[in-house]
Amino acid sequence: MSLTELISERARSAPGHVALVVDAVHELSLGPWVRGARALARDLVEQGLRQGGRVALLFDGDEWIPYAYGQLATYFAGGVVVGLSTRLSQRELLRRLGQCTVSGLLYGARMEPPRFGGWALRVTGPSSNRALTAEPGPEQLAEIVYTSGTTGTAKPVAISHANLAFGRTVPTVGARTAAGTTPATTASASAAAANGPRTNEVLTPVPLGTNAGHSALIMALTSQTTVHVLSRPEPDAVTTALRRHRLASAVLPVPLAKRLVARDALRQPGLESLRNVFVGSAQVPPATLWSLGRAVPQAQIVVGYGSTEAAPAFTRAARTDCDKGYKGGECDPCPLGSPNPGTEVAILNERGMRLPAEATGEIALRSRAPQRSYFGDPRSTAEVFTAGWTRMGDLGWLDTDGVLHFFDRKAQVIVSSGEPISSSRIENALLWHPAVADAAAFGALDPEAGSVPACAVELRYPVAPAELSGFLTDRLAPHEQPVHIDVFKRLPRNALGKVVKRRIIKARAS
Repeated sequence: MSLTELISERARSAPGHVALVVDAVHELSLGPWVRGARALARDLVEQGLRQGGRVALLFDGDEWIPYAYGQLATYFAGGVVVGLSTRLSQRELLRRLGQCTVSGLLYGARMEPPRFGGWALRVTGPSSNRALTAEPGPEQLAEIVYTSGTTGTAKPVAISHANLAFGRTVPTVGARTAAGTTPATTASASAAAANGPRTNEVLTPVPLGTNAGHSALIMALTSQTTVHVLSRPEPDAVTTALRRHRLASAVLPVPLAKRLVARDALRQPGLESLRNVFVGSAQVPPATLWSLGRAVPQAQIVVGYGSTEAAPAFTRAARTDCDKGYKGGECDPCPLGSPNPGTEVAILNERGMRLPAEATGEIALRSRAPQRSYFGDPRSTAEVFTAGWTRMGDLGWLDTDGVLHFFDRKAQVIVSSGEPISSSRIENALLWHPAVADAAAFGALDPEAGSVPACAVELRYPVAPAELSGFLTDRLAPHEQPVHIDVFKRLPRNALGKVVKRRIIKARAS
């Protein structure tokens, strides 16, 4: 079925289920969400939206509910959602609008829409128009989301309704509150605290308008879980939300997990309700995982590995698996675990042939879901999406038990005197130092070796680079030792908070 058919069935079976909670202030139930989106879909058709037309969404970080109406309305109208973030530069916004040949733009109450040649419609909530009842087919595109762009220009990934709906069912969920968008009251929060952890609710502190933000909204629409989101996905807001509502589960992007650890944000009373922490979107440094486990020892911590291109295929590993052999200073990346049911993993060589266990090559994932593609880029699609496999752009290996291990991003391997060096190992080693909040290793030019390891760090408190170099002496092999360690007040990051190494290299060159 298409995604909209699935969502409509869920709304009919449980219209009062609270699907989305924003900043613990506003709640959105399934019934009003679907009705409001269908009415707004009529507005989009009257604006001139046609089947398959691209509609961009641009809203401030606290406008999750208008964004949610706009996203679902575009699905119902047969359009294709293109999510945009206000953290993008004006130049990048215009590039994406042009690359996706966007015909219309939905924008928030305080936004000034960019001029791009299409129509624009301000959205502050549901429409009062009559409902549009059409349903797009499963094979139609539902949305275009962009990759994070950490190793190059961000690419548009095209996703069909069938891909987003794959493996999902129509469960019956009980209504937690009366249908509608209502403010959460102090009384309800107190009642939640008295009744113990909220086990059927999850905090997803991710930025609006990104792939992660879209995933949070899809979870809210298609699962039995109440999804909590934040206008400001920062450490203090995360701990406040967890403590106030005694949430049992949280999904943390790796950059945010690093900041929570660096600030000791989780080592405070009132977080005893946390039982499950899912960390994903990048390889998880052992020091980060180690610190998370000690900050919330009652919680099960799971590492997830996947990508925008490969979803819904992914692997997972429990923290206990990653702890094996740790003595408080491991540099090798944590194991990425075993395939989730329905996912296959392979290690491929440059020709796309499968390699045996223990051999290092490119990681590839696949599932039975309809595959994704790069929008308007058949050449890159053919290179990454082959025979059902999605090449991840990461190097790794499978051990004899079928557990996946990570070496490095292909684009970030440092080759010095012909020897491949994992930038992740260098970063992982530095993150064990108590002063280091984050680190980024890369290759610097050398007249003799061609490339040598270098590193940039963001510190919790001042420390001399010489001390950091000495700290690494017993943790890294001689050829892995960085020849330069630069201190940044703040490492350059993208809209998802991921460090962008090419900006560091450019800053050093200038």
